[in-house]
Amino acid sequence: MLKHDSHTGARHCLKTLNSILKEEPALYTRQFDVGGFEWVDLNHRSECVMVFKRKAQQEENDVLIILNATPEVRYNWTIDTYGKAYTRELFNSDLQEFDGTGHVFNKDITTELLDEETKNIALLSTSLPWQV
Repeated sequence: MLKHDSHTGARHCLKTLNSILKEEPALYTRQFDVGGFEWVDLNHRSECVMVFKRKAQQEENDVLIILNATPEVRYNWTIDTYGKAYTRELFNSDLQEFDGTGHVFNKDITTELLDEETKNIALLSTSLPWQV
């Protein structure tokens, strides 16, 4: 099965996801607690993009998941959220090492504070398939 490059890419992708699962407390510490999950944006159904948080015990360990369930790249995607300013991409399934196209656009994710009192922020990102 691993004779094909695409299978090797999928294997490496799963290995990377398993490593992220071990390293990110938000993905496992509150997995059976309703407070460990929060929808952030469900208003882009027509574009097949969903955004949610996996929440850890401490806010600084929360993870924002942007799921683009299409092969179409979403340029300059703005997401309104609050709390932690997310500034780096943990996972991008479109990397060439995972047999993706290699369209990596999120080396630096831009954040803008919209309201200091509520900690409401806007993230500017390019949304790729299975981005975290």
